[in-house]
Amino acid sequence: CTYQPGMPSNWQPPVSAAFADVDIMARRVFVGGALISAVPWQDWNTQQRQRFLAWRPEGYRPGDDWLQPHQLANMEDLLNLRNEGNAEVLFAWLQIAVQHRYQPAVPTLEKFLTTMGRRKFVLPLFQSLWAEGDWGRPIARRIYAQARPGYHPVTTGSVDDVVGPP
Repeated sequence: CTYQPGMPSNWQPPVSAAFADVDIMARRVFVGGALISAVPWQDWNTQQRQRFLAWRPEGYRPGDDWLQPHQLANMEDLLNLRNEGNAEVLFAWLQIAVQHRYQPAVPTLEKFLTTMGRRKFVLPLFQSLWAEGDWGRPIARRIYAQARPGYHPVTTGSVDDVVGPP
């Protein structure tokens, strides 16, 4: 019935073979030790790239360090994430980099946060930086002091609640 909660009894969840292939590749790389160079990154669309970067191992809990520095470096270099032009993909990468306190990605993070004003990207990155305590908070304060004048008042209000006004 249209006015009842839930899905109809004959509903079938959608299945994407493209995402299944991404999940298999992510498992091979992040758990099985396959080389990042085996990832068909250039053949993937934005949603597949986001799915790959959003993949987490079974039992993952926020705050877990599940990637090693050499894996992060390989991802950044071989997938050319430093020069990624798609904001959704770059945002997904920067969230991983911040969570792992990956210092080589800080210049990319700074460029993104000083040129991107969309609250949907800006606020979560500042929240992630702030959550990283002694490592992330000085970075957040420095970048925010530089970027704040270019943000919309709604964005500054939200980020001020996290970082505080400069």
